[in-house]
Amino acid sequence: MECEISELEQLRRENQYIQRVATILVRHNSGDSINTTIVSECAAAFDADAVCLFLSRPDDQYEMVAEMGCTQHFKEKCHRIPKQWLPLLLKDNPHDSFFLGTADEFKKESVVPTELVDYSRRESVAYAPLVVNQNPIGIIGFSYNKAPARPVDPKFVTTLANLFAQAIERVRLFEQEQHARQEAEDANHAKTNFLANISHEIRTPLTAIKGFADLIASSPGLTSEQKHWTDRIIKNSRHLTALIGDILDISKIEADAVEVNRCFFSLADLIDDVRSATIVKAQEKNLYLNLTTSENVAIYSDPAHLRQILINLIGNAIKFTLQGGVDVEFHIIPAPPGIISTRQNERYLKIWVRDTGVGIPFADQVHLFEPFKQIKRPGFLFGGTGLGLYISKQLAAQLGGELDLIQSTPQGTTFCLTLKCDVAEADTSEQNESHTQPGLQGLKILLAEDAPDNRYLLNHVLTEQGAVVEVAENGLVAVEKARRRHYDVIVMDIQMPVLDGNSATEQLRSNGITAPVIALTACALASEREKSFKCGVNDYLTKPIDFLKLIQTVKRFAI
Repeated sequence: MECEISELEQLRRENQYIQRVATILVRHNSGDSINTTIVSECAAAFDADAVCLFLSRPDDQYEMVAEMGCTQHFKEKCHRIPKQWLPLLLKDNPHDSFFLGTADEFKKESVVPTELVDYSRRESVAYAPLVVNQNPIGIIGFSYNKAPARPVDPKFVTTLANLFAQAIERVRLFEQEQHARQEAEDANHAKTNFLANISHEIRTPLTAIKGFADLIASSPGLTSEQKHWTDRIIKNSRHLTALIGDILDISKIEADAVEVNRCFFSLADLIDDVRSATIVKAQEKNLYLNLTTSENVAIYSDPAHLRQILINLIGNAIKFTLQGGVDVEFHIIPAPPGIISTRQNERYLKIWVRDTGVGIPFADQVHLFEPFKQIKRPGFLFGGTGLGLYISKQLAAQLGGELDLIQSTPQGTTFCLTLKCDVAEADTSEQNESHTQPGLQGLKILLAEDAPDNRYLLNHVLTEQGAVVEVAENGLVAVEKARRRHYDVIVMDIQMPVLDGNSATEQLRSNGITAPVIALTACALASEREKSFKCGVNDYLTKPIDFLKLIQTVKRFAI
């Protein structure tokens, strides 16, 4: 009876030990820490004098990854061992490979060099396979200088070995996932850097191309043919700018890095802006373009992204319409049935875009919002990236809304954009502000720009507005000049040699110079924008530079 109680007590203790070890093992998420813990727990469980843990390698060897109590000679000679040294582990069922015996018995069972066993001077040797899904992933071995003080239960060893194997596999998968995630993040970071660099390399010359073309177009005395040539340059530079924007947008969408900047803005102003940006294309094809609303309100959303969606939709509608035109209607509506508003002023902006174009074939409608999908329509050979509708759909979701194709027939197509937004009364006090404000007469401006063509162009534009402009070819020269005299505004290119614009702005701020700094950059990534603001810039304009926007921005900070 005492023997039975002793066995039951031993079983209870083993179960408690296994539960405790399982709790300890789940706390570890690195290979080194889990390996060290397994060795120490194995030594404690079996009162062993030495423990070693080997894990499988792809070259038919086991590698020692952790040990306790092993001699230096053993560690040097058995850092890696061939799997053939332990033939029991090569059996069909590796779970049956547990061995416990004297040193002499171990020499007979294995093909480990005899001198290694003799040199270790161990009385007893034991090892058990670590198995996951019937595959040995390693070995846990332990030994005694003398015969074990108490019997070693093979079932207990096997259970504990299985627990160790599962813990090792869990950590391996975790580290594998972490490594894959890091590789993905590194790849994404590399792609972001590439896009930033290629954006800079393309947008910088585009500023010069578009800027000088605008200057030529505004010059008196051009022949009609010269005016036509200039218009073609401006049109194609705008098209190239839009393509670059699409590539950057899809990169941001894939990286879940779309920046949403919500604010209250006039719906009427947005409509006027969109009309101005799209009416020329409609007029070139003798199409009508109607944008109508009965609402005189300000809405709370992201005006830049909403403008982008509308220009994409209207541009597509014009592209595939041969006669007739495009109608765009804006309506403010309460929450649709079944949707409970969470804020008092919450409404929905519903925008209908209808055209009288050729329509979209039914078989192609399912692919309409997929990236790089260009629907081929007979008689239409239009280029593009095939990204416009995909980007618009994704941006609508970022703004808390939906973009849907309502219907499409050979007589026309209808899209509907629905956005959740807050609504307020429109503020018309500044509607004509840009037309009434004075120019830049007498303003002292420091222009830091390394590209000679852009430096000449920006200097010319600002000087034409009456500003007194001093130029600097890099950030270091800009800092030195700003220390010597006062400027009303500093226009600072970001990517410059010697000292970049961000670093130059930091030095200006650390020297107590508070003049407004307007950053000019060919990089349109949100992360770069945020970095510049942290360095102390007051505003951030992307290339190719919109000269009217530059002038208005300089006014805003200088007056």
